[in-house]
Amino acid sequence: MNVGRLGFFPLVILIGVTGTSLIVNAILYAANIQLAHELSDLQTQMQFLEQTLSEPIEFQTIEKGYYCGHRNPMYYVIENESQWANVWNQYSISWPGRPPPKINFSRITVIAVFMGDFSTGGFRIEIKEMISWDGYVVVKVQKTYPGRGCTLTMACSQPYHIVKINETHKDITFETIEKTRECP
Repeated sequence: MNVGRLGFFPLVILIGVTGTSLIVNAILYAANIQLAHELSDLQTQMQFLEQTLSEPIEFQTIEKGYYCGHRNPMYYVIENESQWANVWNQYSISWPGRPPPKINFSRITVIAVFMGDFSTGGFRIEIKEMISWDGYVVVKVQKTYPGRGCTLTMACSQPYHIVKINETHKDITFETIEKTRECP
Protein backbone atom coordinates (compact mmCIF):
# COMPACT_ATOMS: atom_id res chain seq x y z
CA MET A 1 0.00 0.00 0.00
CA ASN A 2 1.45 3.37 -1.00
CA VAL A 3 0.51 5.89 1.67
CA GLY A 4 2.74 8.83 0.78
CA ARG A 5 4.43 11.25 3.15
CA LEU A 6 1.38 13.02 4.59
CA GLY A 7 -1.01 10.09 4.23
CA PHE A 8 0.76 8.01 6.87
CA PHE A 9 -0.14 10.21 9.84
CA PRO A 10 -3.90 10.44 9.12
CA LEU A 11 -3.89 6.65 8.65
CA VAL A 12 -2.26 6.20 12.07
CA ILE A 13 -4.76 8.59 13.62
CA LEU A 14 -7.66 6.77 11.92
CA ILE A 15 -6.42 3.41 13.19
CA GLY A 16 -5.97 4.88 16.68
CA VAL A 17 -9.44 6.40 16.73
CA THR A 18 -11.00 3.19 15.42
CA GLY A 19 -9.16 1.10 17.99
CA THR A 20 -10.12 3.49 20.80
CA SER A 21 -13.75 3.42 19.63
CA LEU A 22 -13.74 -0.39 19.67
CA ILE A 23 -12.28 -0.43 23.18
CA VAL A 24 -14.81 2.15 24.46
CA ASN A 25 -17.69 0.20 22.89
CA ALA A 26 -16.46 -3.03 24.49
CA ILE A 27 -16.25 -1.34 27.90
CA LEU A 28 -19.74 0.17 27.50
CA TYR A 29 -21.14 -3.20 26.42
CA ALA A 30 -19.63 -4.91 29.47
CA ALA A 31 -20.96 -2.16 31.75
CA ASN A 32 -24.41 -2.51 30.19
CA ILE A 33 -24.40 -6.28 30.81
CA GLN A 34 -23.29 -5.70 34.42
CA LEU A 35 -26.06 -3.15 34.98
CA ALA A 36 -28.65 -5.52 33.50
CA HIS A 37 -27.54 -8.27 35.91
CA GLU A 38 -27.65 -5.86 38.86
CA LEU A 39 -31.12 -4.65 37.85
CA SER A 40 -32.33 -8.23 37.57
CA ASP A 41 -30.90 -8.99 41.03
CA LEU A 42 -32.59 -5.89 42.44
CA GLN A 43 -35.95 -6.86 40.90
CA THR A 44 -35.62 -10.34 42.41
CA GLN A 45 -34.85 -8.84 45.81
CA MET A 46 -37.86 -6.48 45.53
CA GLN A 47 -40.16 -9.38 44.63
CA PHE A 48 -38.83 -11.33 47.60
CA LEU A 49 -39.41 -8.35 49.92
CA GLU A 50 -42.91 -7.83 48.55
CA GLN A 51 -43.77 -11.49 49.12
CA THR A 52 -42.16 -11.51 52.57
CA LEU A 53 -43.61 -8.23 53.84
CA SER A 54 -47.02 -8.47 52.18
CA GLU A 55 -50.05 -10.42 53.23
CA PRO A 56 -52.84 -11.57 50.94
CA ILE A 57 -56.27 -10.03 51.38
CA GLU A 58 -59.24 -12.30 50.97
CA PHE A 59 -61.99 -11.02 48.71
CA GLN A 60 -65.36 -12.28 47.58
CA THR A 61 -66.95 -11.68 44.18
CA ILE A 62 -70.24 -9.79 44.30
CA GLU A 63 -70.84 -9.69 40.56
CA LYS A 64 -68.83 -10.47 37.44
CA GLY A 65 -69.89 -10.35 33.84
CA TYR A 66 -69.60 -9.02 30.33
CA TYR A 67 -72.60 -6.68 29.91
CA CYS A 68 -73.14 -3.68 32.15
CA GLY A 69 -73.40 -0.52 30.07
CA HIS A 70 -70.19 1.00 31.53
CA ARG A 71 -68.58 2.47 28.42
CA ASN A 72 -65.26 3.67 29.84
CA PRO A 73 -62.49 1.81 31.66
CA MET A 74 -62.68 2.70 35.35
CA TYR A 75 -61.61 1.41 38.75
CA TYR A 76 -63.66 2.26 41.85
CA VAL A 77 -63.11 2.03 45.59
CA ILE A 78 -66.61 2.19 47.07
CA GLU A 79 -66.89 3.08 50.74
CA ASN A 80 -70.53 4.09 51.29
CA GLU A 81 -74.13 3.38 50.25
CA SER A 82 -74.38 6.44 48.02
CA GLN A 83 -71.32 5.52 45.95
CA TRP A 84 -72.51 1.91 45.79
CA ALA A 85 -76.00 2.79 44.57
CA ASN A 86 -74.55 5.21 42.01
CA VAL A 87 -72.16 2.67 40.50
CA TRP A 88 -74.71 -0.16 40.55
CA ASN A 89 -77.64 1.79 39.13
CA GLN A 90 -75.81 4.08 36.73
CA TYR A 91 -74.31 1.22 34.81
CA SER A 92 -77.22 -1.23 34.74
CA ILE A 93 -75.03 -3.99 36.10
CA SER A 94 -77.97 -6.25 36.64
CA TRP A 95 -80.89 -6.70 34.30
CA PRO A 96 -83.72 -5.86 34.77
CA GLY A 97 -82.73 -3.23 37.30
CA ARG A 98 -82.56 -5.22 40.51
CA PRO A 99 -81.37 -3.22 43.52
CA PRO A 100 -77.73 -3.47 44.58
CA PRO A 101 -76.91 -6.12 47.18
CA LYS A 102 -76.94 -4.86 50.75
CA ILE A 103 -73.44 -4.01 51.98
CA ASN A 104 -72.50 -3.05 55.54
CA PHE A 105 -69.98 -0.31 54.77
CA SER A 106 -68.94 -0.07 58.40
CA ARG A 107 -67.27 -3.46 57.86
CA ILE A 108 -66.89 -3.81 54.07
CA THR A 109 -65.13 -1.97 51.22
CA VAL A 110 -66.18 -2.70 47.63
CA ILE A 111 -63.75 -2.68 44.70
CA ALA A 112 -65.18 -2.49 41.16
CA VAL A 113 -63.23 -2.65 37.91
CA PHE A 114 -64.68 -1.95 34.48
CA MET A 115 -62.82 -2.61 31.24
CA GLY A 116 -64.84 -0.34 28.93
CA ASP A 117 -66.95 -0.89 25.82
CA PHE A 118 -66.03 -3.29 23.01
CA SER A 119 -67.87 -4.03 19.78
CA THR A 120 -67.45 -7.80 20.25
CA GLY A 121 -67.07 -10.36 23.01
CA GLY A 122 -63.83 -12.07 23.96
CA PHE A 123 -62.63 -9.45 26.45
CA ARG A 124 -62.36 -10.05 30.19
CA ILE A 125 -61.32 -8.19 33.32
CA GLU A 126 -60.67 -9.90 36.63
CA ILE A 127 -59.32 -9.00 40.03
CA LYS A 128 -56.70 -11.73 40.47
CA GLU A 129 -55.41 -10.94 43.94
CA MET A 130 -55.06 -8.28 46.58
CA ILE A 131 -52.20 -7.78 48.98
CA SER A 132 -51.59 -5.49 51.90
CA TRP A 133 -48.11 -4.06 51.72
CA ASP A 134 -46.31 -1.17 53.37
CA GLY A 135 -49.41 0.76 54.45
CA TYR A 136 -51.48 0.31 51.33
CA VAL A 137 -53.49 -2.30 49.44
CA VAL A 138 -52.48 -3.41 45.95
CA VAL A 139 -55.33 -4.68 43.76
CA LYS A 140 -53.91 -6.79 40.94
CA VAL A 141 -56.18 -6.62 37.90
CA GLN A 142 -55.82 -8.71 34.74
CA LYS A 143 -57.26 -7.52 31.44
CA THR A 144 -57.53 -10.25 28.81
CA TYR A 145 -57.86 -9.49 25.11
CA PRO A 146 -58.76 -11.96 22.33
CA GLY A 147 -55.88 -12.95 20.08
CA ARG A 148 -55.90 -13.60 16.36
CA GLY A 149 -58.11 -16.45 15.32
CA CYS A 150 -60.36 -16.27 18.40
CA THR A 151 -64.06 -16.80 17.77
CA LEU A 152 -65.92 -13.79 19.11
CA THR A 153 -69.56 -13.09 19.87
CA MET A 154 -70.85 -10.32 17.66
CA ALA A 155 -72.38 -8.31 20.48
CA CYS A 156 -71.12 -5.29 22.37
CA SER A 157 -69.54 -6.14 25.71
CA GLN A 158 -68.47 -4.22 28.80
CA PRO A 159 -66.55 -6.62 31.08
CA TYR A 160 -66.53 -5.94 34.81
CA HIS A 161 -65.67 -7.52 38.18
CA ILE A 162 -66.95 -6.32 41.57
CA VAL A 163 -65.61 -7.71 44.85
CA LYS A 164 -65.81 -6.98 48.55
CA ILE A 165 -63.13 -7.01 51.23
CA ASN A 166 -63.04 -6.30 54.92
CA GLU A 167 -63.10 -2.55 55.47
CA THR A 168 -59.73 -0.91 55.10
CA HIS A 169 -58.48 2.60 55.74
CA LYS A 170 -55.29 2.02 53.77
CA ASP A 171 -54.71 3.68 50.42
CA ILE A 172 -55.72 1.39 47.58
CA THR A 173 -53.70 1.24 44.39
CA PHE A 174 -54.29 -0.80 41.24
CA GLU A 175 -51.72 -2.77 39.27
CA THR A 176 -52.91 -3.87 35.83
CA ILE A 177 -51.54 -6.74 33.77
CA GLU A 178 -52.64 -7.09 30.15
CA LYS A 179 -52.74 -10.47 28.49
CA THR A 180 -53.72 -11.69 25.02
CA ARG A 181 -55.54 -15.01 24.89
CA GLU A 182 -54.10 -17.38 22.32
CA CYS A 183 -56.58 -19.17 20.10
CA PRO A 184 -55.93 -22.05 17.69
